[in-house]
Amino acid sequence: MMEVVHPLPDAVILCGGQGQRMGGRDKGLIKLAGRPLYQHVLAQLTPDGIGQVYLSANRNQAVYATSGLPVLTDSRPGYLGPLAGIEAALMASQADWLLAVPCDMPQLPLDLLARLWEMRDAAPIIRATAGDRVQPLCCLIQRTVLPALQMTLDAGQRAVMPWQNSVGVVEVAFNGDWMNANSPAALAKLALD
Repeated sequence: MMEVVHPLPDAVILCGGQGQRMGGRDKGLIKLAGRPLYQHVLAQLTPDGIGQVYLSANRNQAVYATSGLPVLTDSRPGYLGPLAGIEAALMASQADWLLAVPCDMPQLPLDLLARLWEMRDAAPIIRATAGDRVQPLCCLIQRTVLPALQMTLDAGQRAVMPWQNSVGVVEVAFNGDWMNANSPAALAKLALD
């Protein structure tokens, strides 16, 4: 039987957190300009360059499901952070590459995937930097790193950048400073822009 080749990357919008800096609110569903944050992020993804888009959500799955997109929950209990959401997406995806983006960055550059994709032969993880900050959750991940990710989670480690560094990463620099709507003050600032 021939192996199926999936030339387009899939994508996952990471909505699975506890929203601690937002008073426990589900960040992906917080509204900005009348729309949930995750929908702003979804609108930034170029549909002709992506296979399947997944939503990683550990609560309010029925609300996220109204988007028509597949909703994934972590396979591990206990809100282990974005690495667990990435693990679930890599397990669900059939693509060779996965674009991961957080639900709280509603102003991602439209060329994010294209610029990361250009560097896919350089390392198994390609992550963005913006201004002087690394954006570890704006990254392209080769599915071959799934076993290393599972070993990291099995060992109780949850930090994103150390794991990325351990498997091999290159960075792509973008202009500007990307605003995360990960606190009430940041959300209010975005609403004024």
